Amino acid sequence: MQHFKFYNKQDVLYFTRIRRFETKLGEQVKTPHSPAELGNLLTNPSIKYVIFGIPEDIGVRGNFGLGGADSAWSAFLASFLNTQSNDFLSGGEILVLGHFDFGDLKFLIEQHAHDSEEKLNAYRHAVITIDEEVEELVK
Repeated sequence: MQHFKFYNKQDVLYFTRIRRFETKLGEQVKTPHSPAELGNLLTNPSIKYVIFGIPEDIGVRGNFGLGGADSAWSAFLASFLNTQSNDFLSGGEILVLGHFDFGDLKFLIEQHAHDSEEKLNAYRHAVITIDEEVEELVK
């Protein structure tokens, strides 16, 4: 998983707007202190949900789509982590792992593909790499 960036608590709190007398999900979610701690967290019975992002639009572009999906992850985090903690979803049962960063693949394609057909084929080929890395994390 060479393209995965694990989050720590500071990464999550960056997106969280802390207010007095309110507790946000971002203040309560769990994060791994290190990749080595991941196994312990995943076997923790209090963790019910694991969230990670795949902010890329390579697959979209490989299917003749318009780019822009790569910015959706940070928009989601800013909204989700600022949801108030409550009796139904406190945040302590959520593990926020991090996100994949495939920006280098996109950069290589943009810089080295000579025409739109070559770019399209390169995007489609890059999707294989993306799928393999995501599958490795999910397993």
